Amino acid sequence: MSTIGEKFVVNVDNMECNCRKWGITGIPCSHSLATMKFLNLSVDPYVAHWFTKSSYEEIYYSIIYPVNGQDVWEITPFLDVLPPLKRILPGRPKKK
Repeated sequence: MSTIGEKFVVNVDNMECNCRKWGITGIPCSHSLATMKFLNLSVDPYVAHWFTKSSYEEIYYSIIYPVNGQDVWEITPFLDVLPPLKRILPGRPKKK
């Protein structure tokens, strides 16, 4: 593998790129995603298995429980919690 100017070499079969982000994180980098789009390949088989939904569900199965909907929440005598009021800062507003 070599860098050609500002270009990176991507090897989709070995799941590696010159920038090394794909090999370090297990998530395809932007260069490899562009290559896969050019080759009309699906990204799913190239993402490491520990980033899949099924792996997360298996890992956190014993500690994360589903929450019931808002309709079955207990009504309390306390006031609802509201977001803080938006402050208008002094000075001229910035242009967007």
